Amino acid sequence: MAQTTARKSVLLEPIRRCAAAGSLALFLLHYIPQATLPAFAQELDQKQASTVSELETVRQQIELTEKQRQDLADEIGRLEKDRKTINKDLIETSKRARDLETRISRSGDRLGELQQRQSDVKTSLKGRRALLGEVIGALERMGRNPPPAILVTPDDALTSVRSAIML
Repeated sequence: MAQTTARKSVLLEPIRRCAAAGSLALFLLHYIPQATLPAFAQELDQKQASTVSELETVRQQIELTEKQRQDLADEIGRLEKDRKTINKDLIETSKRARDLETRISRSGDRLGELQQRQSDVKTSLKGRRALLGEVIGALERMGRNPPPAILVTPDDALTSVRSAIML
């Protein structure tokens, strides 16, 4: 019997070892992942929090960029409006400048004509100086010795001058 028991124990020994190893493996498979699972989960939570934080930062940057883009678009609109106003004013100013240049040119032409007429009148007066002297002398004599009323009427100056020339 002792022999059977020793034989049984020799046969059972590898089974016991396998059972112990299997139990140990099951224990390790069951408890070790659970022990490392919180660390792994914590690492995932940290990565997720970091990713969420980065996502929020990117969203804020996008909002800021969108706001800046809108501000720039508004500024471009204002500048475009100012440009149109300046162009309109520039066109009106150039039109007024052309009109003034035309008026100045016409005035210069008219001034030239008036200077020519002045020169002609001066030449004419120089040529008639003797005649005008005689007329003025006759008028002075008439003022001292007026002619009879039948010959001259007071409302007709041309007739008075002709009468003075005749005298």
